[in-house]
Amino acid sequence: MRIVSQKPTRGVLAVLALLCLATVGFAPAEPGVSVLFVAWDDVGVMADVDVAATTHNGWVKADQQSGGQYFVPNAGILSPDGLKVSFEVTHPTFGTTLIDSLFVPDTVLRLDVVYAADGSYEVFSPDFAPAPSPGTPGDGAPANDDCANATAIGLGTTNGTTSGATVDTVPNQCGTSVTAPGVWYTVVGTGNEMTASTCTDFFGYDTKVSVFCQGCDVLNCLGGNDDNCFGGASGLLSTVSWCSQAGAEYLILVHGFSSGTGDFELNVSDGSSCSGAVECVPPAPTGACCFSDGSCSILSEDDCGTAGGQYQGDDSPCFGGSGSPTNYDSGAVNGAIPDNDPITGLSNTISVGDSTSIADVNVNLNVNHTWTGDLIVTVSHGGTSVEIINRPGVPAISTFGCSEDNWVGLTLDDDAGGGAIEDQCMPNLGGSYTPDNPLAAFNGMDSAGDWTITITDNAAADTGSLVSWSLDIAGGADPTCEPAECFLVIGDDQGSDTYVGANHPFQTQVSDIAESHWVTLTDYPEFVLPMPITQRGFQTTGGLTGSTAPQVDLSNSPEFMQDGSFAIQVLMWNPQVFPGMPEQYTGGLQVNIAPNGKVSTAPYGNDLGGLDVWHEIGRNAEGQPVIRFPFSIPGL
Repeated sequence: MRIVSQKPTRGVLAVLALLCLATVGFAPAEPGVSVLFVAWDDVGVMADVDVAATTHNGWVKADQQSGGQYFVPNAGILSPDGLKVSFEVTHPTFGTTLIDSLFVPDTVLRLDVVYAADGSYEVFSPDFAPAPSPGTPGDGAPANDDCANATAIGLGTTNGTTSGATVDTVPNQCGTSVTAPGVWYTVVGTGNEMTASTCTDFFGYDTKVSVFCQGCDVLNCLGGNDDNCFGGASGLLSTVSWCSQAGAEYLILVHGFSSGTGDFELNVSDGSSCSGAVECVPPAPTGACCFSDGSCSILSEDDCGTAGGQYQGDDSPCFGGSGSPTNYDSGAVNGAIPDNDPITGLSNTISVGDSTSIADVNVNLNVNHTWTGDLIVTVSHGGTSVEIINRPGVPAISTFGCSEDNWVGLTLDDDAGGGAIEDQCMPNLGGSYTPDNPLAAFNGMDSAGDWTITITDNAAADTGSLVSWSLDIAGGADPTCEPAECFLVIGDDQGSDTYVGANHPFQTQVSDIAESHWVTLTDYPEFVLPMPITQRGFQTTGGLTGSTAPQVDLSNSPEFMQDGSFAIQVLMWNPQVFPGMPEQYTGGLQVNIAPNGKVSTAPYGNDLGGLDVWHEIGRNAEGQPVIRFPFSIPGL
């Protein structure tokens, strides 16, 4: 909506300042100052912006008046330099901007913002106070003026100055705008709640504090603060607390309001244990981890090695591809999302009857809700929960998050090219974006069963409903991990025969395969040998009665052993451990059993991969003689 009128000039704005609302009382502790805010574009006064401003009690949303004017009672915080008011303005096209203003205190003030077609803007007011002196940046700049040269500090107090420093450029605006010179510090996370504060007994200037992580190239915002405590020369000092991740490096930027610089005292303290820390130490890359039985898990390389698996590379899936996705739709839900209920929220379930090993999941949403930055969305299935949206725009866009309304045809997809959902803030947002946490957490699970979405509203005033949602589930086409195969094959003699294991065919060096057995380096079968039989009571050549040499009865032996001769070979297929040579095998071993029961063996043929096999003679628990065929694999 636009209320058409002539775009104001600087002179017009000065006259418009006289058209303010009725005055209210003034008190230094809680300023009774009302601010009238008006936004303009090339058409006229804008009535479709969202405005919030700082008061003595924190941020409040401005009341929209008739004619596209926004009104904030009891605005701002008094300082020695004037009345400080910060505005958070969300434009329907250009997103959210933080504007710091310093006014000469009066009962009624006015601020006008004029947007150009490219999204740039100018700010006008007849009530502006002179900006604090920024000092003189240059050769005298502090050593930690730049993020790359941040000073490493520990817990405790550090004295510093921003005099002579330069203004920093940070992505978006971290809780508070960066308009004044600043200096940088680093501190290592303890795993507890940590606090960076200029609220000390030192007589510092009017500071701001912003905290980031993931390095100077990323500057992932954890929070920012302008005025949190009263003390020092200015009376307006700053505090930011955050749940830290043990071992993570945090960047602290100390800067000033408007263009102010000065000396400060920064205290970093360690608090109680906490949960929900932002991942500031990038997690180790993960990929498919294959085990000898063909099973697969998504693990880091170190965790895969510890578990005895074979790592297939970063980002490798447990399935080499995915089939065509199947859509599972909730139908019309139209369920109200309870306002300001971060615990329970609204839940809705889709029951999936099809059973497939999941290779990919996407979530589609239709939500009618004002101020989508209030919402957290979680999807759960089979004991796994993934938070796919967490208050988009908090804190990167603003303290309150994205102020725009509704998601229409919004898709959360790990492979989406539209960017992160956290950074999106448009009315009736649609398209595909990556979720806050990957849906790949469901990969490898069985798709069958209940899938539940839970949406919670985490701030008061704005309300809405879940219209509908759906899932796109694709099953895996080809598994990344094949089971390892290792067999002992027994044939009648030397020769050639084809043996098909669990999945892989082998060309052997034995003929007429009679038996096969699954074997490992420590688990292999044993075969009972025939017992010798001594024949007595017959006439020998010398006319004496005596005993012959012992004989063996092979008639009760395994069939392959009954003629006194057989051949064996060990065959292996292991693409996980030996991806360059998955098929390996021993040479053949000819086994002969003499009439007197004596066993002899002779190797023959060729091995592949250096595998070796031999025989052992022993006795089983019943005292029977047995033969076994251990083998070795180089490197294992």
